[in-house]
Formats: sequence, structure tokens, C-alpha cells
Amino acid sequence: MRTIAIFSLTLLFLCPVLAQPQDQVNADAAAAMKAGNFDKAAKLYKKLTKAEPNNAEAWYQLSLAYLADKKDEKAADALEKATGISTKEPHYWRTFASVLISLDRIAQAEIAAKKLIGLQPNVADSYFFYAFISILKEEFLTAETQIEKMIALNPSSPDPYFLRGSLYLRQVPDGKYQHRAETLQKADAAFQRYTELNKNGPLGAYLREQIAAVQWFANFYNKRGDNTPKDSGQSPAEPGTKLAVKKAKAPNYTREAKETGLSGVVLLLVAFRADGTIGPVLVLRGLGNGLTEKAVEAAKQIKFNPVIKNDVPVDSVRQVEYSFSVY
Repeated sequence: MRTIAIFSLTLLFLCPVLAQPQDQVNADAAAAMKAGNFDKAAKLYKKLTKAEPNNAEAWYQLSLAYLADKKDEKAADALEKATGISTKEPHYWRTFASVLISLDRIAQAEIAAKKLIGLQPNVADSYFFYAFISILKEEFLTAETQIEKMIALNPSSPDPYFLRGSLYLRQVPDGKYQHRAETLQKADAAFQRYTELNKNGPLGAYLREQIAAVQWFANFYNKRGDNTPKDSGQSPAEPGTKLAVKKAKAPNYTREAKETGLSGVVLLLVAFRADGTIGPVLVLRGLGNGLTEKAVEAAKQIKFNPVIKNDVPVDSVRQVEYSFSVY
């Protein structure tokens, strides 16, 4: 009996000593993250997950280190572990949904997004990813339902208006010019509301550029309410004169997209100015891992002869599509 008591007492004193190395690993990993040394942080968190394989938070922190180091596939694997161990942590599912979308794993992302809604049905942000996924799938009624729920739960949030603007942009390629004008005007109204509600938040240069492009194209189509085919490349005012592209380069593939095997199409609306320069470029359908940005860069480098109307160069618009494939 005395032996058991001594053994128990010894364990009691040893437990803090045994736990201390893992605490130190966790502290060192957090310090590495703060210092921007994401590779070191990932190695330390990985060490922690090996020592404590059922530690959901360790797997989650490992995923954040991978994300910071732009290793989305590894982040997704770590998040799968975290959500498998602890199924009721909303921030795990929120991050998981975001990563899966960036990897174009939409079916899995939808499961994660719905799980998040189930955990936090009264939190407006919970509906963001399901709405976004519905837009990607062109399930517009479903997307609008989620957006309305977000507004009802938090009327002052700018996010649903960003989503609504994105929803309208997704519909721009369909229909005639007058339809495009009306759709772009709706998108513009949604983005304006977004900026009004986001006064104190950061509005990046990319988003500012896109909002300005929405306004330019809405004005362009509003002045030309005819039935010119959406992909003709002709001037709406003068259907018989065509744009002549002299030089167009294929966009570069990003390292992140190659690593994840991301493929797909980026669809742009491009303004070809009368002075021979590229005007606004509006993203109608994009891709993650920097591919959208590469497509926009390529579009801005197109060389062309503008449309001529009555011997005078005029502005014109064309949809430009870039395909990305990993072989």
C-alpha cells in the first residue's frame, strides 16, 4: 500500500515536468508564427500533433501555419483532422470551408459551410460561405436566401452586400446589352452599400478597381441598349466593325495553383479604349491561388486596333476567357 502511495505521489510531481516540454513547443510555435517564420511554426505544431494526436487545437494551429506559408493542401489535411476530433468548434469549420473553396473542392466546402450554419444558426457570418458557394454553383435563388438571412441577423454587416454584388456579376455574361446594363447597375448599388457599411474597414486596391469597373461598364451598356450578341466583339453602335487583336499573351500559372492542381476558367469583361489602350477589366468569374490576378494582368497587356465607326475610333467591350489547366 505504501509503495502505491509513493508511486502516485511521484506521478503527481512528474506530470508538470512531463507536460512542460509540450507547453514549450506550443509557446515556441506561437512565437515563430508571430515572427513570420511559418515553416518553423509548422514543424513545431507538427511535432506537437505527433505527441498529442487527439489535440484538435494543435491540428488547427498547424493548419494556420500552413495557410500562412501558402500550403493550402496541407492546411486542408490538418483541418480535416481538427474537425474530426472536435466537431463543434465553429472557427474550425469556418476556416475549413474557406480553404476548401480556395482549393476548388466545392462539394466538401458546402458540407463544411452547412456544418457551420448548424453550429451557429443565429450568427450572420455563418451563412457567408454557403451563399458564396451557391454563387459559384450559379444557384442564385439559394444564394439570395442566404444573403437575406445575413441581412436579417445583422443589418449593419457589409458582407451580404458584397455577396449580392458578386451574385449580380455572375449573371452579367447572360443576355443582351440592356440586360447587362441593368445587372451591372444592381451590382453597383450593392457594392456602394458595401462601401457605405464598410467605412472603417480596409477597402483594398483590387476591390476599388473592380467597383470602378462595374460603374464604367454599367454606363457603357446603359448608353447602348441594343441587341448586339454578348460575345461578338463588335461595337454596339456599329455592328459591322470588329475589334482587331494584334497580340495577346497567355497568363502565367502561379506556384500555388500548380501545387494544388487548380484548373478552371477566368472570365473577364475588358474595355478596349478608342485610344488603343486597355480600360477597365471586370472579373465575372474568377479562380483562387492568384490565377484571377494573373488573368487580369494578361488582359491588360493585350495589343489591339480599336473599333472604327465613321472613320473614328470608339470604345468597345469584349468578354475575354483564360483557361488554366495542369497537365
